[in-house]
Amino acid sequence: MLVKLFDQGPVPTSVYEDMIASLYSNLASVLVLGLLQVVACAIAAGRLADVILVELVFLGLLALAARVGVILFYKSACPTDPDRKTLSAWETRYVVASAAGAAVLGAAGMRIAMSQDPTSELMWFLALFSVLVDSVARVSGRVGPALYPLACAAAPPLFVLLIRNDLVHLTFAGILATNISIAVRIVVSNARVRTQLMGDARSFALQANADPLTRLPNRLSLNRFLEQTLARLEPERSVAVHCLDLDWFKEANDRYGHAVGDGLLEAFATRVRMSLRLGDMLARVGGDEFVIVQCGLRQELEAAQLAQRIIGLITEPFDIQGQQISLGVSIGIALASTPAAIPHALLAQADSALYRTKRRSRNDFSIAEDEPDHRPTATALASVA
Repeated sequence: MLVKLFDQGPVPTSVYEDMIASLYSNLASVLVLGLLQVVACAIAAGRLADVILVELVFLGLLALAARVGVILFYKSACPTDPDRKTLSAWETRYVVASAAGAAVLGAAGMRIAMSQDPTSELMWFLALFSVLVDSVARVSGRVGPALYPLACAAAPPLFVLLIRNDLVHLTFAGILATNISIAVRIVVSNARVRTQLMGDARSFALQANADPLTRLPNRLSLNRFLEQTLARLEPERSVAVHCLDLDWFKEANDRYGHAVGDGLLEAFATRVRMSLRLGDMLARVGGDEFVIVQCGLRQELEAAQLAQRIIGLITEPFDIQGQQISLGVSIGIALASTPAAIPHALLAQADSALYRTKRRSRNDFSIAEDEPDHRPTATALASVA
């Protein structure tokens, strides 16, 4: 609820995730600025010999420790793919932890403003300036986390300066209010600009790494994923690469038009994706060409079983714009059981097995082996079903 007051409007979840990560990204600056604020208040407490200020210094240290703890907790506990509700909870934690420390600073400033000690007032002003700089420079991607701490730190002493009702303190209050006003405008402007820039960056990254029609990973993402998968390959496990080619797609595309053809590709991708395990990848690498990377296999038959399952899924006709269209799928499979395997060689083997399948028949699969027509028997497939 707190954050919504200064919310700059709807932000895509992927951009929101990047913004929350940036809030928690710089532990060093949080520590340095927090310690500077505590030291400034401690100097003022020493000059004024004020017991309440000493207590506020200790509260400031506790608030700083809590803020550091929240940052460390985020780094260890935040999931890798958080939903919007989770991100909002982490943003609220950040706001509460930051506002708590700022409120202690504001209480100290109110106490110092009543002391009539210019040096102590200057020390507090420097501490507040660090909050302002942090709000503008580091957390201005989100309006709430930037402005709530600033308001908590500045509002109490600003009130005291105004009620002092002398020229010096009114001038001080005017300078403070002017700087806060400028900071608010900068924060709001930065939030809008940063939201747009981060959204554009996400969009460009998606275009560079994903197929625009199916939103599947493209060849670039496939190569990167396959390299990483092979590098992490565990002993007694293997990786299977499936090259898929839609049978009779060209005929359907020519007969019904490109719009129906695009619908077929999207529907095919959806069906195949449903048959994969978490951690496997489906990529589109050409017009009607797809590649699956199947990870963590214990035996070759698991790859054959997946191929057979996909063939079964595709036998059911597709309903695209009122047209019932039947397709098939030819599959070539290559396996690797060592991290030394070369990704492009593995893809070439799977592609070769695919074309062997298409020469022999359609709506079938082959596994790359020394034998020209190597594929498991139906009995062997049933044994792993």
